[in-house]
Amino acid sequence: MNSEAFKKGLPVGIALGISIGVALGVTTGNMGLLGAGLAIGIGVAPVIGATMLKKENQDKDE
Repeated sequence: MNSEAFKKGLPVGIALGISIGVALGVTTGNMGLLGAGLAIGIGVAPVIGATMLKKENQDKDE
C-alpha cells in the first residue's frame, strides 16, 4: 500500500480503532485495550484509504 492510501484512511482508521478499543475495554473492564483497538484501526487504515481512493477514481471516470 502506498503512503497516500495510508494518509487518506488514517482518520477513519483511528476513529474505527478507538471505537473498537472502547468496546473491548468496556466489555472486559480493562481500558488498556484501547491501545489494542487503536493499533487495529491504524493497521486497517491503508486498506480503507485504498478503497476510498479507488471509489474517488471511479467517480471521476463516470
